[in-house]
Amino acid sequence: MDRLTKIAVAGLAAMALGFSLAACQPQLPSMPEVSAETVGTMTVAEVQELVTGNTVVGVDAKRNIKAAEYFAPDGTAKLKANTPFGTFNYDGTYFFNDLGHFCTNYPAIPIGPKEFCKFVTPLGDGQYEQSDGIVLEQVLEGERLDALE
Repeated sequence: MDRLTKIAVAGLAAMALGFSLAACQPQLPSMPEVSAETVGTMTVAEVQELVTGNTVVGVDAKRNIKAAEYFAPDGTAKLKANTPFGTFNYDGTYFFNDLGHFCTNYPAIPIGPKEFCKFVTPLGDGQYEQSDGIVLEQVLEGERLDALE
């Protein structure tokens, strides 16, 4: 056999061996669906009660961002963020997905994701942590974006 034929035959044999070995592997059980209940975080009803009609002030220490978000009863949201690059304001919406994540969507954010979905966990002393690492330090009644300095 010429060299090219040997290489082709060896490649096919290796691929067949790989499929055979994969077929012999024991099947792993599927991972359970993750929800707020399975990770010990707040339920949708608890988060709704916490945020609806309120302004939440949070800190993302990793990115050096402090933000205030107002969550109106009609599902609209307003975000004011102090970043190393300046202060920005965005209008958006909030909702809960099928997994029980608390989601926000800010279509006008120019770079990166526009939609963020996370779980919320109480830390005590009126503070909460989102699964994206942001710590919610204050919950203020009504629209209080001006509380962000």
